Amino acid sequence: MSRPAVTLAPPARPSAPATLTRSLLATWNPAYSALDAGSLSVGQRLELQKGLAEITFASGAKLTLQAPMSLIITTSNAARLEAGQLTAEVPPAAAGFTLDVPTGKIIDRGTRFGVIVEKAPEATGGEIVEVHVLKGNVEVETEAQPGAVPSVTQLDVNQAVRSDTATRSLQRIPAEPARFISSINEPITLQSGDILVDGPERTIRRVSDGAIFAAGINPRSDIKDLAFSADGAALYTIENRWKGSFGPTSKLIRIDVLDPGHPKEATRFRHWGIRLAGSADGTLLACDLEPPKKNTIVVRLDPKQNYRRTTLGELPGTCNGLAVSPAGEIYAAVAQHFVARVDHLLGELTPVVSDIDPGSLAIDPANGDLLVGVALPAGSMEIRRYRPADQFRPVGNPLLLTEKMTLLTVTVRGMFLATPVQGSGLWEIDPRSGERTLIYPGLVKALAIYPSVK
Repeated sequence: MSRPAVTLAPPARPSAPATLTRSLLATWNPAYSALDAGSLSVGQRLELQKGLAEITFASGAKLTLQAPMSLIITTSNAARLEAGQLTAEVPPAAAGFTLDVPTGKIIDRGTRFGVIVEKAPEATGGEIVEVHVLKGNVEVETEAQPGAVPSVTQLDVNQAVRSDTATRSLQRIPAEPARFISSINEPITLQSGDILVDGPERTIRRVSDGAIFAAGINPRSDIKDLAFSADGAALYTIENRWKGSFGPTSKLIRIDVLDPGHPKEATRFRHWGIRLAGSADGTLLACDLEPPKKNTIVVRLDPKQNYRRTTLGELPGTCNGLAVSPAGEIYAAVAQHFVARVDHLLGELTPVVSDIDPGSLAIDPANGDLLVGVALPAGSMEIRRYRPADQFRPVGNPLLLTEKMTLLTVTVRGMFLATPVQGSGLWEIDPRSGERTLIYPGLVKALAIYPSVK
C-alpha cells in the first residue's frame, strides 16, 4: 500500500499575512482555493474538502487544518474558523494569536490548542464550538449575545470547553488531545504518471491537485527544467540566475523524492543550463549555453560517477528541445536550423528533420515518433510527427493550433501537453481532434512526469 504524498511550500514572506506551507491529499473548493498561491492574503477564504493542510502566519503561528473546514485569514496573526477542525501551534513570539469562532474568540498566550466548529442538532440549530488546550493556556471569550460584553474564561493544559450559538453557555468537558493532528509530516510517495510543474514562489507542484511537492529550492534562482531519474528516486532541476557583472550561473539540483524538503546541489554548468532529460541508462542529458561563443553544447551527466560531464556535441544554435527515445537515441531541436540526432559515441550531429525552425520537441513514448512544434507566420503553429523507423518521413497531417505553444511532452495515453508561448496554463491536447483541456491554470516553464518504476 503506497503512502500518501506530503507537499511542502516555502516559508512566508514578511509581506505575506500567511502562507500555505504543507498539504496532504488536499482537495479544495475551487472557488476558494489556495492551490496556485503560496501566499495568502487578508480576507482570503479557504475551503478544504478533503485531506490536511498547514498554514503559517507571518507572526509564526501555525494552523493544521482538517477537512472538511472553512477558514478566513483576517490579519497576519488572526483568522476566523467558520466550520471544521484545526490545531493551532503558537510560539511565544506570536502570543496573542486570535481565532474568531461563531460563539466569540480564542486568544492564545503561546501554546497549542485544538478547535472544532460543527453544526448543532437540527432541534437547536446554530453551531457548536469546542476548545481543547494541548499545551500552555488560552483565553476563551464568549458573548452572551452578539455585541454584548464577552465573558472571559482561562483554560490551562488538558482543559476543554464547549459552547453553542443557541444558548451561548459554556460547559467544561474532558480534553481529548488525540482528536487533533499537530503535524502532517509523512513519508512521500509519487504515483506513476503524476505530472509535476514549476510553480510560483519557486515551487514544484503536482498538476492533479495543485499541491506543493517541493519548494524553497533556492530563493534567488529560476527553475528552468525538470527531469526524473530513470528509477524515480530523484527529481532533477536546472536553476539559473544572473550574478551581475559575473554573468550567468547555473546549477543542477537533486531532489530526493522521499525527502523533497532538502534539495542538494549535484553539480554546476559551465555557463547556462537550458534543457534537461533523463535517460534509461540512469544518466542525464542537458544543454549548456555558452554566451561568449554564442553556441550550445549537449552534455551527459552521470550521477553514478559524481556527475561526470561528457560533451556529446555542439549545436549551431539555441537548444529549443532535448529528448531521449525509448531506445536511448538523443535528439535536439536547434533553433532556426533542424532537429538533430546526437551521436553519443562520436559526438556528431546528424540532421534528421531539416528545412524547419523547430520551436519545441517531444517523443511519443509508445513508438518513438518525434513530435516537433513549428511556428507559422500568422501566429498559429503546427505539431508535426516524424517516424524514425521510416527515415523520419512525416506521418499523417500536422495538428494545427491557433496560437503558438511550447510542446512539453507526450503522455503514455498519447496526449500532448503544451503551454502557451505567451500566457499561462498547461493544456492537454488530443492529437486526433485538436480538442484542448486546461489541466493547470498557472504559468508553466518546465514539466516532468513521474516514471513507471518497479
